[in-house]
Amino acid sequence: MWHCPRRSGHLGLKCRCNATLLAGVLASVICKKVENLAAAVSLHFVYYNFARPHQTLTKANGGRKTTPAMAAGKANRVWTLEDIVGLLDYKLPA
Repeated sequence: MWHCPRRSGHLGLKCRCNATLLAGVLASVICKKVENLAAAVSLHFVYYNFARPHQTLTKANGGRKTTPAMAAGKANRVWTLEDIVGLLDYKLPA
């Protein structure tokens, strides 16, 4: 598996460019706006680093479900989708 040498934003977390990310990016290429592609990739990185426990990190932490953000000290728990949606700057139309 190929590991991306760059860091994901200002969080200092290593990004792992795996087949899931590449498939998501390729599917997002058909977006009409560059902003949509950026939002889709950003959402993927937030989910991957904060909401998805990783098996190797969980094993290393004594069986406690652990995300890359928790391992890096950026989060103290596994985030839910509600936590991620709460970060969005979107208001429903009235």
